[in-house]
Amino acid sequence: MLAAISIQGPNAWFFKVTGDRQELADRRDEFEAFLKSVRLPGASEAGPASPDTGKPDSAKPDTTGGKPTWKLPDGWKEAATATGERVATIEIPGKEKPFELTVTRLPVPQRSVAGYTRDNVNRWRTQLRLGPLTEASWDKETRELLDAAGNKLTVVDLVGTMAPPRQRPAGMGMGGMGGMAGMGPPGMDGEADDTMPSGAGRPNAGRPSGASSDSAGGSESADLPFSFAAPAEWQSAPVGPFAKLTYRIVQDGQAGEITVSSLSAAANDLLSNVNRWRGQVQLPPLTSADLATQVRSLELGAAQGSYVDLDGGATSGQSILGAIAVHGDSAWFFKFKGPAPLVARERERFETFMKSVRFKPL
Repeated sequence: MLAAISIQGPNAWFFKVTGDRQELADRRDEFEAFLKSVRLPGASEAGPASPDTGKPDSAKPDTTGGKPTWKLPDGWKEAATATGERVATIEIPGKEKPFELTVTRLPVPQRSVAGYTRDNVNRWRTQLRLGPLTEASWDKETRELLDAAGNKLTVVDLVGTMAPPRQRPAGMGMGGMGGMAGMGPPGMDGEADDTMPSGAGRPNAGRPSGASSDSAGGSESADLPFSFAAPAEWQSAPVGPFAKLTYRIVQDGQAGEITVSSLSAAANDLLSNVNRWRGQVQLPPLTSADLATQVRSLELGAAQGSYVDLDGGATSGQSILGAIAVHGDSAWFFKFKGPAPLVARERERFETFMKSVRFKPL
């Protein structure tokens, strides 16, 4: 794995490619040349270095026009349009097939930048079944480069055996979950959002094991700590390894998806989660002061929930309705994402669904 992190203002930028160790070793110089050519939006360009401090005396304004820019090495090409947090997918020539370099942007949780960088490097190491770095080994195993604007990137070159994918950037777990390093769904670094991979072929795919399907929509399961009543119009869909429930809505050629998932209660960083969801529909992040005006409280039986309605119709064409609740040692995430017109039409049904959720007493 060749990977790098750059933190600029409220955003963290992730650059990552995995593949055959020898082929990637041959591409290391190209990867670093690419990183040095990068200019990120929102990043000030470093001015001339002071002869006294060696640091820039001034900063030039951001000239990217709101989009990252870079120079691709010969043979490299951008292969996909930006979606969600994934800003770009770049194909790197390989012997059998191209390698994919992903470029992802995520909001940074309110925490130490150094700690956030360290936790993400250690998350990558875990993906390769490598042990975490200590303070003593950090400088030996990481290095720093400057991008085209003179801003720092932390770079790693990791060799190991790829573990099954299941992590997102530290502090950005599943369902927009923040504050917990090393946890999250498949599709690391925003390569996918909260949608789980298909569970087709699994018994009872699309509903929790043991859930009753005698009546349309209603369900109670020994596997879930809550009861609920889903609208009959929603279609059960295959679930992934972390999602507990998935429903799909298709209307007038538009499709949306509702997912219910959980992680440790330590993942319940409300501001980070809301800002992650806002980023998925290209809305600007909230401050702590803004948060209270954007969140509604929900009574969910033996748990309290926080509900947000994020209309990204004017920015991304997508909207999200989401709720987060803590029950015991788990944080639960309920999310409906889809085209803004579809989400608007289904808002009443989704809110009725949320009102039907009743967590059981501990």
